[in-house]
Amino acid sequence: MVDAWQKHDASQKFLLTITPQGGSDIEAVGWTQGLRITMGGKDVTQEVLNNGGRIAVFNPSEPTEITFKEFTVGVADPDGLFGLFAKGDASSQSGSLDESRKKCRLAIMWTTDTTATSGAGSTAVGAESFRLVFKNAYLTSDELNFDENVLTSELTFKVIPFDKSGTSQIDYEKQNTGDASGLTALGSY
Repeated sequence: MVDAWQKHDASQKFLLTITPQGGSDIEAVGWTQGLRITMGGKDVTQEVLNNGGRIAVFNPSEPTEITFKEFTVGVADPDGLFGLFAKGDASSQSGSLDESRKKCRLAIMWTTDTTATSGAGSTAVGAESFRLVFKNAYLTSDELNFDENVLTSELTFKVIPFDKSGTSQIDYEKQNTGDASGLTALGSY
């Protein structure tokens, strides 16, 4: 059993796959650094009753934010995601900023299957794996930075927790060493 998911453990792998809706998987782990997932809050407030008692009132779940740094060497996949932010097109090499937004799926996986190549892919039987899948996420921020004399971008994706029918936009999967099957590949998006 894995004690902790670690970057410098040769028996473990971290995979980050971004898939624009109707597009191809973008394997982003080779040009990104770090990851911060701020799961949307599930806050509770209270109502005071006439007798001084209290009842809990559940607030709606808030959006989740996924943030990481990319080392930007271009504007389009596989050199960066500026085109996805600027025009909603991950392959856009030039153009002007517009109001376009493209839904994306983010598949983030930690696994002991060192042959795995995609966060959206399958894993071998006997591997330990943990995958989070965020559907209908939008790239909401692309903060370019040259302060350290290296061009980077801090990218933030946001996903609302449920669609209008109430279906969850966030899935998770865990595979244990003794399980009879591995994680299955995600379908097209």
